[in-house]
Amino acid sequence: LEKLQRALEEDSRLADAHSAIALAYDQLGNSEEAERHYRRATQLEPGNGAAANSYAVFLCRRDRWHDAEPYFRRAADNPRYPTPAAALSNAGVCAMSAGEPERAEEYFRAALAQDARFPEALSGMMELAYQQENYLQARAFLQRYTDVSEPDAQILLLCFNIEQRLEDPAAAERCAARLRSEFPESAELAQLRQFERDARR
Repeated sequence: LEKLQRALEEDSRLADAHSAIALAYDQLGNSEEAERHYRRATQLEPGNGAAANSYAVFLCRRDRWHDAEPYFRRAADNPRYPTPAAALSNAGVCAMSAGEPERAEEYFRAALAQDARFPEALSGMMELAYQQENYLQARAFLQRYTDVSEPDAQILLLCFNIEQRLEDPAAAERCAARLRSEFPESAELAQLRQFERDARR
């Protein structure tokens, strides 16, 4: 933080320094200073896709989807931004958390149009399909996800739930076994065990 403050004292128009110090303030719990620097970074360099995406993620974590969306779009639409799929996928996650599944699907599909193997967009579509009770589609996105990324505890629990809904106990047990062995201390395993206890009653 001190190094970044000195850098900004020498040149207050360094957008990347404003973004970096915003992240530092955010991690220290000073949201007001973090937002001030995020906003300043995007003002200094409107074409800085990384700054726009970082500010949007910051806003999203504070349940400010409608404030965040234009910055996600700014990042995704910038031809110099190297990972538009990331900004689009982040927008999808944010829209889901804001209770706008249709907008979330639009963003996840746009992310997959940019990069058909982007894991976060695949997991987002998997979650949406599951919520919409389209379990075969959820399984298809799960298979695409595991082709490109190792599943974490959340994905493995979702895998278990999908296979349960599709009445494939062997496949469900494979997901559960991985969850038990690879994530023994996870909250997701606790949820699985609770489900299993309830099923035995």
